[in-house]
Amino acid sequence: FDFEEQDKIDILADFIDEFENSKGTKEMNDLGIPFDYPKPFGLIKHFLKRTGCNEGIILDFFSGSATTAHAVMQLNAEDVGKRKFIMVQLPEKTAEDSEAYKAGYKTIAEIGKERIRRAGKKIKEELAKKNNGSLDFDGSNVNPDDLDTGFRVFKVDSTNMKDVYYHPSETAQTTLEDLLDNIKEDRTAEDLLTQVLLNLGLELSLPVEERMIKNNKVYIVQTNALVACFDNELDFSIIDEIAKLQPFKVVFKDSSFKDDKDRINLEERFKRLAPNTEISVL
Repeated sequence: FDFEEQDKIDILADFIDEFENSKGTKEMNDLGIPFDYPKPFGLIKHFLKRTGCNEGIILDFFSGSATTAHAVMQLNAEDVGKRKFIMVQLPEKTAEDSEAYKAGYKTIAEIGKERIRRAGKKIKEELAKKNNGSLDFDGSNVNPDDLDTGFRVFKVDSTNMKDVYYHPSETAQTTLEDLLDNIKEDRTAEDLLTQVLLNLGLELSLPVEERMIKNNKVYIVQTNALVACFDNELDFSIIDEIAKLQPFKVVFKDSSFKDDKDRINLEERFKRLAPNTEISVL
């Protein structure tokens, strides 16, 4: 565009006036979260609109108070968009004399998580209020129940697996017991499930159902894309129940089986009941 110099100045002035930082502070106050001078979510929403896309993944490597997540949810509510967001934030500590710290937020990441929760709830409430019992308003067709404001939190960590590949000369009789289980003691079933999803190249946003089968917790990902059980004491009778789901892949822990016989029987049962299922054991 061939703008005159004064036109450029006027446009820039309008832009700054419309999205001044004080609006961001007010938005956080409205959510009941103390945080000084965050970006106003209207600014990020403006940028998202300029892309012309109503779907895709929005990545913010410096999430801060999660303004971008707020903007994505708000814009999805306005134009029936299917955008997703990934927020990345170091657990930077808040100042001990800050209002955020006094309110219980020890890190910037905690502020961001709480903002997403509260903003999502507020957007749905405002959407329901605008609907007044109807799904149509302002030319859109957004049902509050269909608006996805959920999110999952993942933290970068070391591998879940122990380093069990020792040279014989580095192994003593007193250390053999530590090698019985190749998974670190402080890791949860959810940690292992996340690792499996990453190893398989599956999206971490896929729906996961937790189901109790024969007193064991079983994770079912995307209907039957993956079924996993990481309990320490596996009730072997659940194998037939899992096989009925005809999963593409099934994953267990090696230490879940009482002996080698059960491990061999596992493969034999799946060969007969779900021959197309790929079996993995951690």
